[in-house]
Amino acid sequence: MFRKKQVSFLVNSRNVQQQLTFLGISKMTNLKLFGLVLFSTAIALMSGPAHALTATVDFESQVVGTQFGGSPAPLSNSPGDLVFTEDGVGVHVDNFTQGAFVGFISVTIGGFTDPSFPTTPATISNIRLDFDISGLGGPVTSASFHYADFGGDENLVINGTVIELSDFVATPAVVAGVNVFALWSPIAGGTKGTVTLTGPISSLAIGGQELGIDDVSFQYVPEPTSISLLALVAGAALLRRQRS
Repeated sequence: MFRKKQVSFLVNSRNVQQQLTFLGISKMTNLKLFGLVLFSTAIALMSGPAHALTATVDFESQVVGTQFGGSPAPLSNSPGDLVFTEDGVGVHVDNFTQGAFVGFISVTIGGFTDPSFPTTPATISNIRLDFDISGLGGPVTSASFHYADFGGDENLVINGTVIELSDFVATPAVVAGVNVFALWSPIAGGTKGTVTLTGPISSLAIGGQELGIDDVSFQYVPEPTSISLLALVAGAALLRRQRS
């Protein structure tokens, strides 16, 4: 495996030509030199560690008191509607289910669960929030959210698998290849806690009847820089050097 010093030395096209001269290769076409620079750049990308980034929906971008959903009037959203985007995550409203019951009432920014959180939550009433993480630019490897539950049932949908629950602590330990861990403590009139998911996550939705949620966070690993973009940059640099 190349050391970092060796990699950085290889990526510089002038240094590549110097090394070729040292090896007894005095001439090389632009195409061959370009290919060697591109190969060296790929090695540099693969040798560097990937650092996870975090995207968080904390509802602070929305005005307190704002509501989304299907009722009461004048709310007129339909299931599946995108209602806002925050930190690169699209938030959709959808049906809450429990057995034969299907609900689509409202989510309120703030609401009656607000005193249970240090920052503004979303209060969910017989509705579900679906979080679109497809635009984050890399695979999601973990997620978490805080909640306060004051009654009724919950929905937790992981990678398309719907779990209907009386409380998040009843979630199976593994859902759709994702590990689930819930911590909770009693509060006046209900419970509050944190749910943590670890594993490959392609989609997440959370629903409830008298439920508050906040700080829905996703940790993802950004994709490596496009090799084609690096090729364009390296190629332009080579052409400038050849013309100068």
